[in-house]
Amino acid sequence: MLAIASLICTGLVVAFPREDTPSRVDVIVILGGPVSESIEYGLSLAEAGVADNVLISTPPGAGGTKGKEACARNWSMNVICFTPRNATTEGEAQSAGWRAEKEGWRSMLVVTAKFHVARARFIFDRCSSDPVYLVATRTRIPITEWLMQFVYQPAAFAKAAVSTKC
Repeated sequence: MLAIASLICTGLVVAFPREDTPSRVDVIVILGGPVSESIEYGLSLAEAGVADNVLISTPPGAGGTKGKEACARNWSMNVICFTPRNATTEGEAQSAGWRAEKEGWRSMLVVTAKFHVARARFIFDRCSSDPVYLVATRTRIPITEWLMQFVYQPAAFAKAAVSTKC
């Protein structure tokens, strides 16, 4: 019975996370990772007037390649790439928080993959005293990726829960 309850809870958190309605914020933070559509979605939100500033995480490896390409283009908004101190969601939250404090930004909208929203919210909320909103990309994720995330996300959530960083 406990296994079934755990599976249901995991499914709700990973597949159906609470998302926020994008509204005006000081900065949009686009997390690096396997879903490159986060970059296009985040930049489209900025172009639609949600924010004048965009932070794009460019972690080492394949997760940062699309971000680096986006940062090389000219934009009507302020687009800044950053390499997190460590290539984790926690590292991205720390780096984004430091940059927001430096720039005087008081609210942020974080864009990430749907399966990552709940954990990213948990970490960013812990790393920021200012309002943090989260949205997921509007991309279709292959079933194999979903299956992997149903295993990975609960373990990563447990690791984040016991971490004392931020």
